[in-house]
Amino acid sequence: MTKNQIIREIRRTAQENGGKPLGGQRFLRETGIKVSDWRGKYWARWNDALSEAGFGPNQFQQPYDDELLLEKFATLARELGRVPVVPEWQLKARSDRAFPNSKVLERFGSKQQLIARALQYVNQHESYADVVPLILPRFAPM
Repeated sequence: MTKNQIIREIRRTAQENGGKPLGGQRFLRETGIKVSDWRGKYWARWNDALSEAGFGPNQFQQPYDDELLLEKFATLARELGRVPVVPEWQLKARSDRAFPNSKVLERFGSKQQLIARALQYVNQHESYADVVPLILPRFAPM
């Protein structure tokens, strides 16, 4: 694997990703080009490779806003017709790259704390009135 081949793949995959270069792990999954193919041979860090390919360094993803997570929760509940369980959330995240990983739900605490926050959210947003009956039976006041 030559340096030019890797740079071409960085540019190609970035173009397919809306002009944004992939992170190192996703680049490996999509191209099969291993870290050992470039680290210590052409570059010391992935950001060095991105820079040489004409891109700035990748930025860390910012945390999701609680409101957005609760909206995603309510939307998935509506889609499923019930309160989603973690494996259903994981399936959705695998099929929709814009959907957050299930680990983000841990910030709400226990399942009951998440249900309480979701119920509060849907009660405050008229557009989710149809989701209230899906969540309410799972709510146990603390």
